[in-house]
Amino acid sequence: MNVLERLATDTADPELDALRQYDYESLFEVLETHRSSLDATRLGRLEWQFLPALGYSPSVPVLFEELAKDPKFFVEVISTVYRRHDGEEDAENMQEPANRETMAMNGYRLLEAWDVPPGFDGNAMDAKALATWLEEATPLLHERDRYRSGLHQFGQVLASSPADPDGTWPGTAVREVIEAAETDAIASGLFLAIVNGRGVTTRALGEGGEQERKLVEKYSDLAQKLQDGSPKTARILRKVAKSYQSDARREDLEAESFLSGMDD
Repeated sequence: MNVLERLATDTADPELDALRQYDYESLFEVLETHRSSLDATRLGRLEWQFLPALGYSPSVPVLFEELAKDPKFFVEVISTVYRRHDGEEDAENMQEPANRETMAMNGYRLLEAWDVPPGFDGNAMDAKALATWLEEATPLLHERDRYRSGLHQFGQVLASSPADPDGTWPGTAVREVIEAAETDAIASGLFLAIVNGRGVTTRALGEGGEQERKLVEKYSDLAQKLQDGSPKTARILRKVAKSYQSDARREDLEAESFLSGMDD
């Protein structure tokens, strides 16, 4: 940790130029294996300082867990990334533009990689802890005029929540939050995270949208299962299915175009 702290403060150190993303990732993996014997505050500070060096999908467990445990920290990070809804500047924001840009980029990388939902204990979701976290975060988001932005981001991390023991997803704790929500920001965030979380796909030439049709069936079945008890959640899942249906049609058209070109 001492070496990293020195590098963080001495940007002219020639060792910085010799290190690559893989090197930083390896260093932090070693620190993570010894986390129980390290100062969590110092380690979290290092994770934040070296976020740019860890790429766009950084593994920063201390910061992830801090977001999940501390609504105040979450709101602070949200406030570095998103502007106020009224377009005004925060009165207390006295940082230089370059510093604000660095903070915003760090915050963006952190939030986009965050995959530890509030209330997750490592195995299952604690419904009370999740609800309490949201109750504490909500007035803070209103105070910073980032209510919708914050809840949208909160909705995204819920996509990383585990299923119930019987396999139902989203699990009960998450569904309760969605059904009780007074805004669609959480739902829109969850939808976005689901469809974006699929990543890049590979397929055979001329395969068409078969992969997407399987996802349409999956999310349609989930929506049907949850319709009576969790209608808002079911609506999100139907929207996901509809999105994949559109993707399937597009892939079919591309496959048809490819195959017709082969026949020419």
